[in-house]
Amino acid sequence: MKNLNKLNKEAKEARKPLVFLFIVGLSVLSALFIFIISPAQACDAQMKETLVRIINQLQNIKPLISKAQREQSENPRIKVHFDRFKGVDGKWHNGLRQDIDSIQQALIRIVNQESVEPRNFNPINDDFIDQ
Repeated sequence: MKNLNKLNKEAKEARKPLVFLFIVGLSVLSALFIFIISPAQACDAQMKETLVRIINQLQNIKPLISKAQREQSENPRIKVHFDRFKGVDGKWHNGLRQDIDSIQQALIRIVNQESVEPRNFNPINDDFIDQ
């Protein structure tokens, strides 16, 4: 009975990072979905406001990433890479934290980018037509 309880506890511990990743992924996807389904005619200011909300949500996820990293067991059955890691191919890959940072920085660049307002030109006088 003790072994069964121990196995159940280990199984629950192994699922924690997966549930966390699912929640993070769902949060990011839902935020992006809200951004995508907004009307195409929405003004630039509204889009930037929505992007700022997404940036704030990503910022709020970071403490949860740290918490999940602390909760991950030493030898998990499925390892979640929270930080950069060297893969079996010998190359460095971003972890969850770096991926979230990359998305956040890209959105910040978009928000800080100045929008180009359409120009209004004065009509050309008919001085080029001989009458």
